[in-house]
This record gives sequence, C-alpha cells and structure tokens, in this order.
Amino acid sequence: MAKYVQHDEDNSDAVDSTDSSILDPDMKTESPFDTTEADSEILLTPSVSDERTGLFKGTKSYKRRWYILALWCAVGFANFEIWNTWGPIQNTAKYTFNWKTSQISLLVNLGLFTLILFPPVFVLIIDRYGLRVAQLITAGSIAAGASIRLIIPDNSIGICIIQDLGEFLNGIGGVLPMAASTMLSLKWFPEGERRTATAFSTGTQQIGLALSFLIGPLLVDDLKPVDMANSSTDPNDTSTVEPGPTKEEMQGQIWHYILYQSIYAVVLFVLVVVYFPRSPPKPPSEVSFSKREDLLPSVGKIVKKPKFWCLAFVYGLFSGVFNSYLSILDVDLQPKGFSQVLAGWIGSTTTLAGAIGGVIFANLADRLRRHNPVKKLLLMLLCVGFGSFLLFVLSVKAFSLSLAANKAVVFVTVVVTGICSASSVPLVFEMGSDILFPISEELIGSMLVLVQNVFGSLILAAMSIPQLGDAWLDYAVLSGVLLAIPLVLVVDDTNERGKMSETVRRQSGRSIVNSRGGTRNDYSDNDTSDDNLIIMSH
Repeated sequence: MAKYVQHDEDNSDAVDSTDSSILDPDMKTESPFDTTEADSEILLTPSVSDERTGLFKGTKSYKRRWYILALWCAVGFANFEIWNTWGPIQNTAKYTFNWKTSQISLLVNLGLFTLILFPPVFVLIIDRYGLRVAQLITAGSIAAGASIRLIIPDNSIGICIIQDLGEFLNGIGGVLPMAASTMLSLKWFPEGERRTATAFSTGTQQIGLALSFLIGPLLVDDLKPVDMANSSTDPNDTSTVEPGPTKEEMQGQIWHYILYQSIYAVVLFVLVVVYFPRSPPKPPSEVSFSKREDLLPSVGKIVKKPKFWCLAFVYGLFSGVFNSYLSILDVDLQPKGFSQVLAGWIGSTTTLAGAIGGVIFANLADRLRRHNPVKKLLLMLLCVGFGSFLLFVLSVKAFSLSLAANKAVVFVTVVVTGICSASSVPLVFEMGSDILFPISEELIGSMLVLVQNVFGSLILAAMSIPQLGDAWLDYAVLSGVLLAIPLVLVVDDTNERGKMSETVRRQSGRSIVNSRGGTRNDYSDNDTSDDNLIIMSH
C-alpha cells in the first residue's frame, strides 16, 4: 500500500485567495470540492512583484511542475516512438508480412487521421473534466494500442487489421501531447518559462521520433539490398533482396520490439494514474487565471480569424508536410542508394537536432519576449529551411555528385531542414495562444494540430496510391516551405495575451482577474503545497 506524505514549503510569496482582506465582501466563496460553480471574480493583491522571480503575490510556481512536465513529455515521447514503428523497418516488415509500401503509408496515416478526428473530442474533455482525465485517456490509449499489437495472427490480413487498430489507438493518444502543450505550460509555468516548457514538450516528441529511427533498425535486421540504387526493379518486389535471418526470426525480432514499447507505455499509464493533478493549487501567473471565452462561441470566432488560418497553414505546410516526409524517409532515400540503417541515422539525427533547436529557439523567445520576436524567428527558420531543402533537391535531382558527396549533402540538408521545422513548432503554438487570446489554449492547439495533420495526411494518402510513385515527394516538401513564407509575413502578430498580462501588472491597488467560468474549478482555494511528494511503501 502506498502512502503519500506532503511537505509544505514557505508560502510567504503567495497570498491565499481565501483571505477575506483581498476578496470582495459581496462575493460568494465556494468549496474547492464543488463540481459546479458560477462565474466569479477573484481579487489579486496589489501589483507588487517579487524581485527574485518577477511573479505577483497571489501566484505561485511549484517545484513539482518539472515532474509534471517530465511525465507529460514521457507520454508524448512514447506516442511518437510507437507511431513511427514501421517506417524505419519498412523493408523488413514488407518482406516478413508480405506488405506493400501502401500498407506502411496506411499505418502512418492512421495516426494522422486520429489527429484530425479527435482534437474536438479532447477539447471538450479538457473543458469539462480538466487535464488529468485527458491525460489518463491519452496514456491509456497509448498503452492499449501498443499492447494489442503483440497479437500477430497467422495470416497477412489479420496482421494488417491488428496493427491498424494498434496504430489507431496510439493515434488517439497523440492528440493531447500535440494540441495541449501550451495548456500545460500555462497551468504550471510562469510567463518567463512558458515557451521553454512548450518546447520541451514538443521536443521530447521529436526525440521519440528520432530514437525510433535508431531503435527499430538496431532491434530488427535489415534486408540485404542488391544495388537497388542502380536497379529499376520495383522496391516492393522481394526478389531484389537477399534476406539473412528467416521470416520467422524477423517476425520474432519485430514482436520483441513491440513488446518493449508496450511495457514502457503501460508503466507510463500507471504513473499517470498514481499522480497527475488537474492543476496546481495556485496559478503560476495572472494570465493563467484570466477568463477565456466559452468553447462553442470560440469555435465560430477562430474559424473567422484570418490570422489563425495564416498561422495554421504555416504549421501545416512546413511541419505537417515535413513530418510526414520524415516518417517515410527510408522510402524516399532507398532509390538514391541509402540503406535502411543509414536512412534511420539521418532521420534520428534530424529529429534529435530539431528537439534541441526547438528548446534553444523557444528559450530565446522567452528571453526576448518583451520585443515580441516570434514572427521574426519563424520567418528566419522558414527561409533557412527552404534554402536547405532546395539544396537537397538539387543534389539528388540535378547535380552529378559522387555517392559519398551526395550522402554528405543529403545528410546535412535534411538535418538543417528538420531543425528549422521542429524549432518552429513551439513558436507556432505560443504565437497562436498570444495572438488569439482570449480563445482558450486547448482549442487553439487542437485546431492547429487538425490543420497540420490534414496536410500530413494528404502527403501520406498520395503515397498510398501506387500509380503516383514517389518522384513528386521532394518537390511537395519544397513547395510547402516556400508557400509558408508569405503567410508568415502577412500574419498579424499583436500579442493580445501579453497586453492583458501587462495591463494587470500596471494596475495600482487591487487588480481584478476573472476566473475561468464553466463547470470546473481548476485552482483550489486551499494550498496544501505538496512540492516534494514522497511515496512510502509499507
């Protein structure tokens, strides 16, 4: 039996919201255990900030926010790593299960399809029940999807059905990590850490994608190509390969790979069940507790805002298209003389470098936040990404380079483009939350994810049509980056959320910040402050 012991820390920098000296005497106070409440107004203390943290009295940052972020990131990591199971080992999977490239594309596309279908569902769940319930559903879906794939029937059709179902369930678990990272940052982190926290969340998703390019080829043997770069033979024809291990041995390797994934996913689900609170007792900043518009009216408003569509198309054309390309990188590079393992190393390096780049650029945006730098940073990333991928296309389509030189150019250009793509993700989400305020962060994130995955699904759907081939793929990625550049230039980047926060800071005396309405009370009036949580087993 587990027992939780909570240690309080000095709360002198935070004012309890139940103090009668700072509450409107006519305001009705309700129990934190109430399941429904009317809209209320909470009076914060005078605009006096702590010199060390820059936080207002009445707000508080909890040390456990880093554990919450780590667990959130681990779930996102698992989702992306499981989603990209088949791309890096597609040669072996096709040979072992008698699949075609279209089946690999379908498996990848199922994950993207759920990211189009389920964001509205998770927005409703968050709005009604909060982040804890949404995270439980997310971790549970990932664990179920990973575990069901351990069932491998004796026939090819049965294998396809089971694996498709597993990918579908895992895809459901991908909605929250992608769409609500800004919501988690808002709930737990002060203003000077929000973009960095969002970048950690999106970055670890990319790390999961990166390691999938390494783990898969390391655990599952590749086939031995017969000079496929100089052969016109259909890559789906297994006569072009000389397998080392037998099909049964390869199937065993794939099964053990899936087993490791399922164990990790189940452990994460247990950790979420044990401790993942709905929100901290006190908000980390005044904007965290400010009123957001109601959900249904916000949907109508967001679809009518040109600046949303500009930003969403930037995200879809750049990150959506490039992420889909990266998931089938092996398919694109194999005819160019790249082995499955080498393509895996390129994909892994690209996503790992992108995760690091995302944190660096987000931290830079945090440091320069008073200068509203996000639009300029996005424009720079797009221009560099376009130039880099243009060089990639020229090297494989136009230049006559030696195989070694061509591999070097491809490696560098894909990695640089990937860094630019991944670094743009936290900037897009935070910029959306800033310019579309007071629309809720979870709705903005969900809509961005929906649009992004529409673009990604179009790429993978086209790859599923055998008659189209894949010669067009490189040009599609290049065109996507190019089209995104003018959209960034015209987007209105007025920071509405920052203006609200600055207004509160400048108010003298008591500043009124409306708490979020609806049927939930995300912040408790009683701060039990369990910053250091100890689990003692008996």
